[in-house]
Amino acid sequence: MSNLISHAERELDALIATDNQEEKDEYTQHLKKNVLDLMAVFAEQGHSGSSAPMVSKLFYDLANFKPLLPITGNDNEWGEVDGGIFQNSRCGAVFKNGKEGKPYYLDAIVWQTQNGGSYTGSAILADGKKIPSRQWVRLPFTPKTFYINVIEKEVAPDDWEFTVKDETQLAEVFAYYDRNEIV
Repeated sequence: MSNLISHAERELDALIATDNQEEKDEYTQHLKKNVLDLMAVFAEQGHSGSSAPMVSKLFYDLANFKPLLPITGNDNEWGEVDGGIFQNSRCGAVFKNGKEGKPYYLDAIVWQTQNGGSYTGSAILADGKKIPSRQWVRLPFTPKTFYINVIEKEVAPDDWEFTVKDETQLAEVFAYYDRNEIV
C-alpha cells in the first residue's frame, strides 16, 4: 500500500472518529471507499511533486463545476433556462436576463453573521439601500466570492434584518464587480 493511501486511510478514520460516527455506518463507509478508490487511481498514476498539485487542482475545480478559464460571455456559453433567463453553461451561477442582458454572478457576496451563520440574499446599508449577493460581472469573468460581515437582528418573531457591519469591506467587491443595488 502506498504512503498516500495509508495517509488517506488514517485521515479518513480520524475524521470519522471526530464526527462521532461509528465505523460501521454504511454511508460513511461508502464515502470512505469512494475517496480511497479515487486515491488509488491517483497513486497509480505516479505523479511527481509538481504534477500532483496540478492534477489535484484541476480535478477539484472540475468536480465542483468550476470553469478552468475566464467566462467570455460568448453566445455559445448561454442556454435559456426559463422565459428569457439565460444561464452560463461554464459556470452555473452566472445568469443574465434576456439574450443581450448584462450577466450577474449569484455568489459574488456571502453574508456572514455575528452568530457564525452565512447566507446569500441581500443586506441593508446605512442609507437604507440593499445590496444583493448577486453582482454584475465584467467580462471576461473569473468567479470570485467575497465574505462580508453583517449584523443579524430579529425585528419580529421569525423576521430578521441583516445590516452590513462595515461598509468599507464592500470596496473590494465593487473593485471586482459592477455594483448592483436595490433601492
